[in-house]
Amino acid sequence: KKDLARSKLLCMGMQSFDPPPRSYDVVWVQWVIGHLTDADLVTFLRRCVAALKPGGVICVKDNTYNGDTKEDGTEELFFVDRDDSSVTRSHKYMEAIFEYAGMEVALSREQEGFPEELFPVPMYALVSAENPEHA
Repeated sequence: KKDLARSKLLCMGMQSFDPPPRSYDVVWVQWVIGHLTDADLVTFLRRCVAALKPGGVICVKDNTYNGDTKEDGTEELFFVDRDDSSVTRSHKYMEAIFEYAGMEVALSREQEGFPEELFPVPMYALVSAENPEHA
């Protein structure tokens, strides 16, 4: 129960999440970023980076898309689900978003034990690329 006092669960749109600077050790983001545009995701991640205490980390766990190579040689980098209006980005696309948001992938691992017919689910531990004390 002692540790629960240090935890905070929030129910709000990610576009509204604007935490005070240096207020979090960890920000955990799981299975929600597919409902944000790229611009909203970058803005959200930048606010999260600013909210990290020294040594803090942002953890992102979400589906990724294994895109196909088209006949013209270009690579599909995302999949749009027309039923729920979500987007599933490729691993390459996710890393580009993280970099654009000023973050580095400190560690990544893929979720094990999921059926092969589902999208892969990597987990990323992200740190600020611009502020070495967050690493």
